[in-house]
Amino acid sequence: MKHNIERNIWVLIIGSGINTLGVFISLPLITIYGLHQLGLSVVEVGFLSGIWPVTLFLTSFFCGILAERWGYLKTLRLGLSLSVISFATMGISTSLSLFSISLGIFGLGKAMLDSSIRAAMVSLAKGKKEEYFFRMRYLFQNIGNVVGPLIGIIIYDKIIGYTFLLSSIMFLIFLLASYTLLRAQDFKVVKVDPISAKDTFSVLKNLNLQFWLLSSLFIVMAYGAYEALMPAVIIDSKNTRPAFGILVSLNALVVVLFQFIHIKYLKNLSLSKSISIGFGLLSIGFLFFIFEWQVFVMTIIATILVAIGEAILFPCFDIVMGKIAPDDKRAIYYGASSLSQVGFFVGPSVGGFLLSMGGQSVLFVSCTMFILISSVFFFKVSREKNFVLTKQQDASI
Repeated sequence: MKHNIERNIWVLIIGSGINTLGVFISLPLITIYGLHQLGLSVVEVGFLSGIWPVTLFLTSFFCGILAERWGYLKTLRLGLSLSVISFATMGISTSLSLFSISLGIFGLGKAMLDSSIRAAMVSLAKGKKEEYFFRMRYLFQNIGNVVGPLIGIIIYDKIIGYTFLLSSIMFLIFLLASYTLLRAQDFKVVKVDPISAKDTFSVLKNLNLQFWLLSSLFIVMAYGAYEALMPAVIIDSKNTRPAFGILVSLNALVVVLFQFIHIKYLKNLSLSKSISIGFGLLSIGFLFFIFEWQVFVMTIIATILVAIGEAILFPCFDIVMGKIAPDDKRAIYYGASSLSQVGFFVGPSVGGFLLSMGGQSVLFVSCTMFILISSVFFFKVSREKNFVLTKQQDASI
């Protein structure tokens, strides 16, 4: 039985890597496709690229509710099916409206997949090696993040439409694996009486969930501002900083390598220490971007520190969510977690204003402040006593 449980978890972990690979084979190319194939302006491409994250934001909480009522595996399969359909449609579409609808379908499919797969992992692990499994999932996702764009660029240069079709095939592989290797009876959740829509939405009143969302919101704001505005900072630096593509690749490479190091040599590090070290390195890393002495070297060091902090900290968010979520509402909690993704809209807006008013130093200091504020909220919710408190609160609803 234990062997079957671990096998199921590994299917979900490897499947997450395959899913991420499929996403990043095509997603970074949407801008190029919109400009060259659909004849859109830069502004129009911006709106096009925002369709799937807006859909994810609007539907994730409801997809979590759906996963609890339908079952994790059934919702996971539906999410993968929608992803297969959406990218296959993109591959054969020459219509802007159809392409836009496909992006919306992908956002919905991703919302279903994200909430159900994390809830399923927590349900199967039941507190045993939970941190290890989530770190392995994060490792496989980052490998897909690194390899995906390289594959996408190579194929796009040769046969444009096949990039999206290859992504569709990746999702199809995971979907087929879910039918052949996973069984519905292995994913049973705690049986409870059906609850009303009002009671379902009442989980948003949970103080620990609110703290988690606020913490995630502020860290997403920091990353959103960095990813959107760092290219402008580099251009303004007049070649004194490395190219943004180099920084992105370096970040992904360090995350992958350090995840191996953490799993091998730091596996006994407590969750609280991992959280403290992760936030500390992120804060220091963003401050290093400010230094104007040896700017090129300092930017490299800053990127490495941020990447190590990310590798240590980011899996902790999923782990803590799994601990505070009641057994019968895990997918709802994970679905609600995507509400913090609004930070990817707020961060660049606030960061752009600060960059224009105060320059690079003000931008990076602000990103550091966002991370420190995030840490305050996360430390409030990650205390062990809060895990039990949250489950008691939700049980009384």
